[in-house]
Amino acid sequence: MHRLAASIGALVIGVLTGVGPALAENAPPAPIVGVWQTPDKSQVTISPCPDGYCGILTHVGMAEASYAKLSAADKKRVDKQDPTIFPDVQNQDPKLRTRSLVNLEMVTLKATAKPGIFEGRLYNPQDGGTYDGNVRVESQTQILLSGCLFKVLCRSQEWVRLK
Repeated sequence: MHRLAASIGALVIGVLTGVGPALAENAPPAPIVGVWQTPDKSQVTISPCPDGYCGILTHVGMAEASYAKLSAADKKRVDKQDPTIFPDVQNQDPKLRTRSLVNLEMVTLKATAKPGIFEGRLYNPQDGGTYDGNVRVESQTQILLSGCLFKVLCRSQEWVRLK
């Protein structure tokens, strides 16, 4: 028991004095880190970034009915996630409507004092709006995003972790 108390004491002193960065490097990633699939089968990769956590759209999903109507050449472009086939056409800023959705930053989040709750900005490519919102980690395999306009009109969406 005495050794455990001494180890904990050394860890606390190391963290307070900045001597323990190697221990922090070996800490498990935040539960928000990973690749998440949206209801439309798009994929967002959330990873640490300078201001907290950033989610990048790494795969744009497409409804099966829409995909079925594409030419063989366009299906190949969709399958390869060709950035030119996925412009941000709904963006509220006309100057940004030609940029690609592929590799676009969709979420910028910071951890809160509440475990498993992250707050920040969420971009919705379906309407081109950016909203204040939060992400709640429901489980190891599910998160719930909630975004609000004027803190009154709110929408939520569940994302599932991919392996």
